[in-house]
This record gives sequence, structure tokens and C-alpha cells, in this order.
Amino acid sequence: MTAIVQANCPHCNNPLRIPAEWVGQAMRCKFCQNTFEAQVKSSDTPLPANVNIMVAAPVARPAILVGKAVHANGISAGAAPAAPSPLAFDPGPVVHSSVRQRSGGKGFLIAGCAVLGLVVAVPVTLFLLLVLGAFGNVGFFFVGGLDGKGADAWPKEDDGPPLPIAQDAPKKDNAPGKDFVGKDLGVKDRPAKDKDKKLGKDKVVVGPKGGGLLPRRALLINVNNYLYLNSLDHANKSRVSLSGLQDFVFTNPPLKVPASQIFRLSDDGPNPHPTELSVIKNAIKDFLDTSRAQDRIVILFAGHATDIEKDSYLIPINGRKDDPDTLLPLKWVYDQMAECKARQKILILDVFRFPPARGFELPGAGASDEGDMGEVFDGHLNNPPAGVQVLSSCIKEQRSIEFEGGSIFLQSLDQTLRGGPAFGFIEGPTPLPFDQTLVDKINKKMKEMIGTEKYVQTARLTGAAPATGAAYDPSEVTALPIALKQPVIPGGKSASYAEIDGILNEIRMVPAPRSSRATVEDRLLKAVNLPRFDAKVLSTYRPDDYKFLTDLLDQHKKDPKKLADEHPIRSVVLDAIDTLQKNAAIRIREDLPGPVDPKQKAAFLKEQQEPGILIFELEKMLAEMNAVADESMDKETSKRWRANFEYTRARLLARLVYVYEYSYILGQIRLDTLPPLDNGANGWRVGSRKKIQVTEPKAKAYAKEAASAWKDIQKKYPDTPWAVLAYRESLVALGLEWKAKKE
Repeated sequence: MTAIVQANCPHCNNPLRIPAEWVGQAMRCKFCQNTFEAQVKSSDTPLPANVNIMVAAPVARPAILVGKAVHANGISAGAAPAAPSPLAFDPGPVVHSSVRQRSGGKGFLIAGCAVLGLVVAVPVTLFLLLVLGAFGNVGFFFVGGLDGKGADAWPKEDDGPPLPIAQDAPKKDNAPGKDFVGKDLGVKDRPAKDKDKKLGKDKVVVGPKGGGLLPRRALLINVNNYLYLNSLDHANKSRVSLSGLQDFVFTNPPLKVPASQIFRLSDDGPNPHPTELSVIKNAIKDFLDTSRAQDRIVILFAGHATDIEKDSYLIPINGRKDDPDTLLPLKWVYDQMAECKARQKILILDVFRFPPARGFELPGAGASDEGDMGEVFDGHLNNPPAGVQVLSSCIKEQRSIEFEGGSIFLQSLDQTLRGGPAFGFIEGPTPLPFDQTLVDKINKKMKEMIGTEKYVQTARLTGAAPATGAAYDPSEVTALPIALKQPVIPGGKSASYAEIDGILNEIRMVPAPRSSRATVEDRLLKAVNLPRFDAKVLSTYRPDDYKFLTDLLDQHKKDPKKLADEHPIRSVVLDAIDTLQKNAAIRIREDLPGPVDPKQKAAFLKEQQEPGILIFELEKMLAEMNAVADESMDKETSKRWRANFEYTRARLLARLVYVYEYSYILGQIRLDTLPPLDNGANGWRVGSRKKIQVTEPKAKAYAKEAASAWKDIQKKYPDTPWAVLAYRESLVALGLEWKAKKE
């Protein structure tokens, strides 16, 4: 029997379950990834015999990860190091202090409190005592034992005990491996394959026994920062995010998916990862291929979708809604799920997202300009493969609404599942509760959230789970985790991330025309979220006479005249960036609380004077850029700075249009032409519209010139970050309008 102790991590204070035999070794906290060492607590106070008090102490030496493979319980797997190394330990859920005797088991649990001596005893041969902080900075911890039932002696609602990093290769052929309790894992030794040789010739990695893990898995995919389409609500702003669903909804009843079997792929929130087409396809395929016959699985996709002719598609981060080669066919997802041997298979689609208060700053992807679901996509949702259930956030001619709190479908799903039913202990054979009752509750909550708004949104469940399937077998080896891959390079050698990020660092210096959801991602853009670029192409855009951007900026700051004489194009670009940065620092109103009284209207007359000053400064800078280009562009030998010049000038033009349009809608406040605050709306937000409203001829001319500039950049600098971002900028709506908002 091996004891399990629970102590708090000294770094993040999260509770950890630790096998007693790991005491004295370095191990890694699952939550904060810091290294610590479990030690026996010494005390001047005499303690009863057989009582060990465990404390966790920080470890100064760096953590050493062993290999790259990771077991389903979070333990890194690979060849054992020559010297002792930290153990990567997944603590699993916190074990509560309640006592529960397993039928037929000989082990026992003893709960303790701050008063030493309060012991609940169970008639068994051996016992351990749990003691609280009365003896030092221990916090709540748990001591327990595992009996002859092995991992099955743990409560079924727990994730089960961990395994050591790797198992020594058995001496005898086909001898089963051993877990840390010393019980058979039921996994036979096998001939070493190439991937095993990388882990070490004398080591064989074995999967853990079922350990009481429920046979449930989930893959959560969320594409947020679309390059060419309207972005989705950020996890940071939304009350409902994939990380929230992962940590609080899917792990609790009624779903109760083991935390080690939930995988999240998102380009936003904690631990962002590229959501490019090949990455999403690999994640789905690996997840389905590693699922077992007894598993009940969920794949959730939150993002944009579209249909082209007779086919339906999900859209990755850099997908173009009119180019099927950049999209993920829904049929491919269906085919993969149909082939998966899992017992219950559920696909959740939160697609055709639409934010009423924000509007489409970048295009939507629906069947119309309003972004609604078309007949083709709806038809495919109604006909999933046999054995696959599909829960969709809306149906034909509807959108998935985003209010200020994010997707109302995800919020309703979250609230419905958090509300129960609280089944208590959930046994393995219990189906995942995706049925019409759940859908009815989701629809009821969405209707409550929409209130008296004009929108209609109806979630729908299609398909049916198989009536029978593989039986629950807690002794079966748990499914191995999936590893998120990097984007696939489509032929040729890709430019390094460092080289791409070097270009993006210069592009990011240029402020966006408008601080909004469509442009805020410019601060988040990284090489990993852009398409891959050919190394040969980008090699012609390398810096010439400076190594670091800071060197050029220092020269511009210390001796601008010298830089202007030697490199007039670079100098005027940096001058324009300075002007745009100062311009962007002026407070621009993006929302307005309501209602507006006569006294406030008078104040807006003064506020409307600021845009006039901004326009004057921008037009002066534009004239200077045009003059320098006429005189010196032909002399500039750097393709990098010719591209930087044109990108900066195009953004300056777009900023001019925005300020003209902004001045126009400020006037609407004084003229009392704002939309009515109906249906529970409590204010207004500056939304987007395709066409500008301002009637000023200059503004219309600047809008046409900006559109032409973005097209020119794509033609002159193809297959570069400038071209990709120019295409994206060309899709941004320059028109503005006040829209009533509902918190």
C-alpha cells in the first residue's frame, strides 16, 4: 500500500496530491509549473507515532522535463535521466475530507481538523492521520492508502492517482509494467519502435490504468482573432470563454470530463496556439484517433462558418470565406467522427456569430451581409452521420448573437450545465446528457437574454447516439493525450518566426485607424498566427544598414536631420508614425451612456472641435509624405522600407476617413438623431457600417485612395506580411454609426 499526501504548492498555493514515495524528490506543480520538494515536517512538539506531516518547499534548481510525451494524467514521459529530475505531477481534483469506504476494500481514509486528536477511525490493519496547520504552515492535506483494488479504490469522481514519469523495461518478455502502487497495469511490453528509441533504449512508456477515470473526453476549439473576418469576443472580456468551460463546466457534473482528457485549442486567452487549418485538422484527427470504444466525446467549435455552392465549411484563423482551399469542410469533420470508434460522439457548433452593437467591422461569413446561416449549411446540420449528435447554436436565417458578455449560446450552455442536474457520483456508463431537455433549457435561457430585442436564435440538436456500445471498463488503459501541432509549411522553406516578427515589430509601430475589435488584434499579431512565408521571398526584405529597429529609432530621435538626408523615406515614415501616435492618443468616444440630456449635448459642441485639429495635422503629414515620395522613392533601395512607407501612408489615409466620420456622428448627438433606447438598451456604441455617412468630398476622396493603396500593396509585395495585412485592412469597414447597446 502506498500513501498519498496532499500539500499546498509553496508557489501558487494550489492543493497537490503526492505519492508518499516521492517525498524528498523534486517535482513540478501542474498549475504554476514551478518546482518544489515535499519534505517531512519537523516540529518541536512531540507527535504521535506513525504520523508524518508533509510540507512543500521550493526547489532552487531548475526543473528538468523528461522527454516530450505526456500521459493523460499530465505526467511527462520519457527516458529516465542519469541524475534525479523533478517529477511532473498532475494533482487531479482535490479530495474532500468526507470519508467513503469502497466496497470490498481494506484501505481506509481518516479526516482531520485543526484540533489534533479528532480522528475518525475505521477497523483496518494500517492507518494514517491527517493533520492541519496547527503544526506549521501545512494547510489542508490528505493522507490515504490504496488497497488491493489498485486505482479502483479511489472515488470514481476523482481523476485517480498519478503514475511516475517512466517505467523500467521489464526483464522478461511480455511482462506487464507496474504502476507506483506495484499493481499490474495490464499493458504488455512491446518491441521498441522508432519513437520509443528517442525516449531511451531501456525505457518503455506505458499508459496508466483506468484509475477510475470516467470514459469522457472533450476537444474545445475557438478561433478568435480572424485575419480576414470579424473577430469573436475575446476570452478576456467575455464572461464565458473556452478556458472557463474547460475549468468549470466540463469538469463538473453533469458532464464530469476528467481534466486530463480536456484539450483546448484557441488563439486567444491563456496558452494561445495557432488555429490555422492544418493545426485544427490535426487536432481533430488525433483526438478522434486516440479515443477508445468506451469513450463518450465532445468536439466544440466556436468561430465562423460558411457555405460555397453545395458544400459547408468551418473557417480557421486565416481562412478566406470564398476560397475553399483555406477552409475546413464540414463533411471532412463528419467523416472523421463517423469513423471514430467512440461510443457517444457530439459535435457542438457555435457559428455564424454576430455582435449587434459592434456590427461587422470586418466581413461576416454568412449567406448574406447580415451573416445569417444559409440553407446549405442548415441542411448539412440536419443530416449528420449515424451515431453523431450535432448541437448548433442557431438554425437557417439566424445568427449566433454576441452581446457585451459574449456569445449568448455559450453563456446559456454554461448556465444550463452549471445548474445541474447534480447527479452526485456519476458512473461510467452514464451517457453525456445531450438531449432535447438540455436544448430546451438552452433555448429558454437565450430567449431570456434576448428579451424584447428583435433577434431570434434557436439552438437545435440533430442526430442520435447509438443505443448500445462498448461497456465501461475502468481497467482499460486511458487514452493518450493529443499534442497540438504547428502549422504545416506548404512546400519550400519557411522564414523563421524571428524574421517575421522583426517585420511585424515595424508594422505594429503604425497605430490602427480606429481602436476597435477589428484593429486591436494588431497588437496581438505574431508570426505564429500568420500564414507561413517563403524564406527566399522574405530574404529580399531584410534590413540593410541597421541590425535592430531600436538603432534606427535612436538615430531618428537624436539626429533627425541626418537621417532625413541619408534616408528620406525612412525618416518621413518615422515622422508619420509619430504623428499617428500623437493623434491616436486623443480620447475618441467609442461608447455613450444613455440617455443624453440637453446639458450634455452642449458639451459635445466643444468635443466636436477636437476632430478638426486632428484632421489638420493628418493632412499636413500626408502632404509631406507625398512630397518626399515624389522626390526620393526611386532612390530608396530597401524593399522593406518601400513597403513600410506604403503601409504607413495607407493607414494615415484610413485614419483621416475615420476622424471625418467620427466628427460627423458626434454631430448626431447634438442633433438628437441617435437610435432610440428600446428593448432594454442602456446606451450606444460606435458600430461599423460598410459605407461612410459623412458628406464631405475630401473624406470620400480619402476613402477611395485608401482602398486603392491597400490593393497596390498586395500587388507590389506579394507573399509578405504587408500583403496579408493589407488584404485584411482592405476589408475593414470605414463607415461608423451609433448603435444601441445592451449590457
